[in-house]
Amino acid sequence: MREFEMETEVPDFSFWIFLASIDWRDPWLIGLIGFHIIITLMAILTRNHGNFQVVLFLTL
Repeated sequence: MREFEMETEVPDFSFWIFLASIDWRDPWLIGLIGFHIIITLMAILTRNHGNFQVVLFLTL
């Protein structure tokens, strides 16, 4: 091994453990997810109304 090389370890990371550690009943998180669902539905349901979508996206 060279003089300046360092041993590195890959951290033990599991995406599922990370998701399990989140408090999904937090009111702020529920509001954030709800906001994104509502905005996505508004964008899909108003796809034929260009003026409304311009206002929606400029507001966002």
